Amino acid sequence: MRSVRRIQGDGNCLFRAFSYILTGSADQHIGVRHAIIDHMTNNAQYFRGHHLVGYGSIQSYIAFTGMDQDGTWGTDIEMLSLAHLFQTPVFSYSQQHGQWQRYSPHDVDRQLMDDIHQSSLKAVIFCLRGTGVSTIADLSEEGISLSGALAGGALKCFPQPLSPC
Repeated sequence: MRSVRRIQGDGNCLFRAFSYILTGSADQHIGVRHAIIDHMTNNAQYFRGHHLVGYGSIQSYIAFTGMDQDGTWGTDIEMLSLAHLFQTPVFSYSQQHGQWQRYSPHDVDRQLMDDIHQSSLKAVIFCLRGTGVSTIADLSEEGISLSGALAGGALKCFPQPLSPC
């Protein structure tokens, strides 16, 4: 079975996609954005160094980018924060570059643990596409292979392609 869900590309698309995955509705994106921002602020000690190059602190990052404002595009820092908040890996696929990026909940503290091979693994999967945001139930039907990101093991996932808004 294949299902496609378009997500509004209004600058909130990352948070709308997260909202859709978490609640079944993209309408809760403001609450999801605030939960992610609160998590980053309350766990600032984890979001240092390589995550905030050029910003210095999570507070500076939020202030400079306006990440707490409606309509501000989410970045890899927010994907990493979601992974940490829900203790589940987040994957993004760049159709343009043909490669996967993995955001592990363990990446925030640089303990790069390999939890890919666990049979109980759950993941949130996004695909960066030039044509808009959709939810695709079967990535193989879209010609997207997980083999570039996963070496083996069972994968239960919530597919959610994503493109920059």
